[in-house]
Amino acid sequence: MIDVMHESLKIPVMGLSEEIRFDEFKKQFNSVREKGFKLDGHKLTLTPVFLKVLSVCLTQFPLLNSSYESRDQWVQWEEHNVSVAFDTPNGLMVPNVKRVNHKTILEISKDLEVYKNKVRDQV
Repeated sequence: MIDVMHESLKIPVMGLSEEIRFDEFKKQFNSVREKGFKLDGHKLTLTPVFLKVLSVCLTQFPLLNSSYESRDQWVQWEEHNVSVAFDTPNGLMVPNVKRVNHKTILEISKDLEVYKNKVRDQV
């Protein structure tokens, strides 16, 4: 166990942080929500929109969706699998939304609804 932990420390870690002002976007988004817009019966939320935006960014900058395998070797992943944290009384549950790059905002929203219900049922 200690050997595995020691080896894991050799894996490069990257962090990325950006501050984004989206006042105008939020204003437009709220305007759409106030009109009662729903996606096939699903209430529109920001999370599936952000996941889709993230996927578009990963398409434009594929190195951000890669892993370091060995000296000078990076594997770029085709699929955009994104984890989303849900706060529960038992702690965070972090399901993984698979293949975001192949899904519409509606499909991502439906996946999140399924995960939310599963998390709720486990509490």
